[in-house]
Amino acid sequence: MNELRERGEPRREGRIWARGKRGILWIQWYDAQGEQRRATTESTDPRVADRMLRDKLAEKERGERHVPRARRATVGDLLNGLRDYHEERATKSRDRIEQSAAHIREHFGDDARAGDITFAALEQYVRARHGQQAAASTIRNELAVFKQAFKVARKRALVASAPEFPTVTVRNTRTACFDDEQLEKLLKALPSPVRAVAAFGSMTGWRLEECLGLKWERVDFENRLVRLEASETKGRAARVLPFGTFPALAALLEAQRQERWRIERERGVQVERVFTRAGRPIKDLDDAWHAACRKAGLVDRRFHDLRRYAAARLAKAGVSPAVAMQALGHKTLSMWLRYSIADTSALEQALAKVAALAQSACLT
Repeated sequence: MNELRERGEPRREGRIWARGKRGILWIQWYDAQGEQRRATTESTDPRVADRMLRDKLAEKERGERHVPRARRATVGDLLNGLRDYHEERATKSRDRIEQSAAHIREHFGDDARAGDITFAALEQYVRARHGQQAAASTIRNELAVFKQAFKVARKRALVASAPEFPTVTVRNTRTACFDDEQLEKLLKALPSPVRAVAAFGSMTGWRLEECLGLKWERVDFENRLVRLEASETKGRAARVLPFGTFPALAALLEAQRQERWRIERERGVQVERVFTRAGRPIKDLDDAWHAACRKAGLVDRRFHDLRRYAAARLAKAGVSPAVAMQALGHKTLSMWLRYSIADTSALEQALAKVAALAQSACLT
C-alpha cells in the first residue's frame, strides 16, 4: 500500500489516497451540506489530486452544491423527480405524464443509468414502440416527457447533461367537426345534464375539463362575465368570457342557475359547479356521449370536436384571429389555424371578385 494510503493524510477536511494496482489517486471531502463525497482524479500525480481537492473545498466555502455524475442518477430517479415536480405544481397533465412514464420505465427499467441514455438508445425506444403499434403522437408525447425529466433533473443537479432526442413526425392531425344539423341531432340525443355541457362547449369552444370544472363563483351575472383563472386553464392563462351579447349563452347560464337554486332548496345542499348531475359534479360523460352519438348516427365524434365547431363559427363570423385565439385560449396562430375551418362563402365572394376583375380586363 502506498504512502498516501497508509497515512490516510487529512487535508483541510479532506484526504487523498491511492486505489488499485495502477495507484490512481482518489479524493474525499465533505460538501456544503455536510455530506461525504468521493471522486477519482484519474491521475497518479499528487499535484493533480491536491489541486482537485482544493477546488472542491473552495466550492464548499462558496456554498455551491455538489453535482453528482450523470451515471449515478437512474431513469427511475429522473421520472420520480418529474412526477414530484408536477405534483408540487398541481399541473393538469399529471395523469398523462404518468402514463407516458410507465412505458419509459418498462423499456429502460428504473435502475438504468441516466448517463447510458443516448440518442441511439432513444431511437431504439422509438422503434420498439412502433413495433408495439403505438401511435406516432403517443411516442412523441413519451419522448417529450422523458426530455422534460432530464431538464428537471439538470435543474436539481442530478445530471450534468441530457442526450439529443430523436424527432417523431406526426401526420394524423384531427379534422373532424360538427355541422349545425349534426350538432342539433347530438344535443337532442344527450340526457339533460350532459346536453347543457355540450351546448356550452359548442358556444364557447372550451375544453371539457374547463366546462366541467366551472364554478358559480366564476360567473358574474351583474357584469355578464365568466372568468377563468390561470390555474384553471390548460394554457395557464386567465380568460374572460362576456356573455351579455350572446343571448343563447346567457339563457343557458340562467337556466343552470335556476336549476342550482331548485336543487339547493329541495336538498338543502350547496351546489358549487355550474354543470352537475342533480347537484353532484359530473366526472365522466363518456357513456352518455357515445350512446348519443350512436343514436344521432354520428361516427368518431369527440367532445373536443365542439372546440373546432366553435372555432369555425368564429371564423365564419369574421372574427379576427387575435380575438378568436383569446376566446379559445390558443397561444399560437398555428394552433388557431389547425382548429379554424375555412369559410367557403367568404372564399366564394373573393373568387367572384377575381372573376369579375378578369372579365373586365378581357372587355377592355
